[in-house]
Amino acid sequence: MISQPPVLVAQITDTHLFADPTEGKMYGLPTESSFLKVLEKLKQLQPQPDVLLLTGDLSQDETSESYQRLASLPK
Repeated sequence: MISQPPVLVAQITDTHLFADPTEGKMYGLPTESSFLKVLEKLKQLQPQPDVLLLTGDLSQDETSESYQRLASLPK
């Protein structure tokens, strides 16, 4: 039997991003800057995750612009 290395998976859920990040707050917290801070923390992990899953409510305002904004954010 060939041993396979484990796959390290990171998951971020419920980003609740808005098309306009200046108006994008939930419970008083800016959702986009919070998401970006989580991404920065992920970059510090050693070893790095092999896969990043984005799940749950990615958009709060349910606009195509908010999904486009998510796709355009730095990885």
